[in-house]
Amino acid sequence: MKFESEQLRIFRDLSQDWNPLHSDPDYSKRTQFGQPVVFGMAAVLFALGQWAKGRRFRLLSIHGEFLKPLFQGINYRLEAAESSTAEHQEVVLSVLKGTVLQSKIVFSWIDRQAKDGSSFATFRADRQANALNSTGYIMDRFPYSPDFEALRCFEQAFQFRPDQIPSSQLATLLWASYFTGMVFPGRQAFFSSFDIKFRLSIVLPTHTPFQMTKIEGVFDDRVNRTVTTAEGTGIESLTITAFNRPEPVTDSMDEIAARIKGRRDWAEKNVFVTGGSRGFGAALVKGLTLQGANVGFNYLSSEGNAVEVDREISHYGGNSWSIRADLGDDTDCRRIKEHLTKEFSSLDLLIHNASPVIGAKSFTEQTPDELIEFVSYSTNLISRLTFYSISIMKPGGLMMLISSAYAKHPEPQFAHYAAAKGAAEGLMRGLAKEYRKLRFLVVRPPRMLTDQTNDVAFPRKPSQSTSEVLGNLFDHLQLLSWDENFQEVDL
Repeated sequence: MKFESEQLRIFRDLSQDWNPLHSDPDYSKRTQFGQPVVFGMAAVLFALGQWAKGRRFRLLSIHGEFLKPLFQGINYRLEAAESSTAEHQEVVLSVLKGTVLQSKIVFSWIDRQAKDGSSFATFRADRQANALNSTGYIMDRFPYSPDFEALRCFEQAFQFRPDQIPSSQLATLLWASYFTGMVFPGRQAFFSSFDIKFRLSIVLPTHTPFQMTKIEGVFDDRVNRTVTTAEGTGIESLTITAFNRPEPVTDSMDEIAARIKGRRDWAEKNVFVTGGSRGFGAALVKGLTLQGANVGFNYLSSEGNAVEVDREISHYGGNSWSIRADLGDDTDCRRIKEHLTKEFSSLDLLIHNASPVIGAKSFTEQTPDELIEFVSYSTNLISRLTFYSISIMKPGGLMMLISSAYAKHPEPQFAHYAAAKGAAEGLMRGLAKEYRKLRFLVVRPPRMLTDQTNDVAFPRKPSQSTSEVLGNLFDHLQLLSWDENFQEVDL
């Protein structure tokens, strides 16, 4: 099974769940996922459609666990295990990437006989998702309706006719997505699991209005988790568990300035930083301009973030410029060199900081080609720009690689990342042998609190702020002795 953007658009319109994690590429890029995430309930409905193959059925209960985020354009494998009792059938649907379980759906069902009699009031949702109300959520009655215009496209997109299950049950699944993504916890939600038991002893009269009732949500700030319980039309009980994702993190100029402490080590030096619009790259750009450097940086798609970095630096009287460029593209790297030559004529410091999105993936969760592609692309971000810019570096100039502590001390599910950083470090060592008049430095920062490490739940390991790591880096740079033109720093 593979998810396409059109499916997610139809699900968004149908459920009225406009949560930006799923539908806003710019917003999702600033999360740890780096791209839009597939709606959990869209995956449930797609899996049900694949399993049902046109049959009509009535759910008795359904449980879902979203263990890992799903993404567009990736081939997932759906496995079904079925069993039966005297009263009902039971099914376990597993969504896998390689050998690793991504989502699990367990449900019991019977043949559907009578038509469901529920009807829907007109419901139009505000497209702006709520912020978390940490005091919780209570409501006695919540009328809800899918968007019927989008319902016309549902069958083609999900291979699942709306009349295959009772309309109240379809509405329940859609409401669970809408409520989690838009109401509670809302904008920063990450759907974790759900349990629903349906009332099948009751035959709904024709035109019974669909609504959710007795809704109560609680927030546990120890683990950033919400739990919502409810009943509703044809629903005996419903429980939703979700995490409230942390807001994007950016260290301000004030925070960085406090750690720099008035240094001027790079005054009037010409510097270029790759991937300088977000995370540690933005901290590097800000920290260097605070020390008087003239700094250029590139960004791939985060234009708004780049503009904000330039604005903040200008407010502090610094000098920076940014250029939109793909470091994996030969033409763009030539264009960066032309811009560097125009702005600086020569370069004192080149910092290779840019990296692709770093997802936690076990070895068998990736195909060999996917792992090779990740390592190749990561190295390409460094080697291509180096090829064009090394000729304009001043004698004694410094080329710095922002590597990772994972290069020396890998963690489970990050073998691909450790391999990529290892390859980049090897490139720096080799270049140091060829270019004796230049200096090369490999920097291995610890885990930092950036967009890519801003965990859904509480952090697996404590993370240092980018300003703290930046200050430690500048401290180490002052202490380095350049007896050799290659050095390594573990922060």
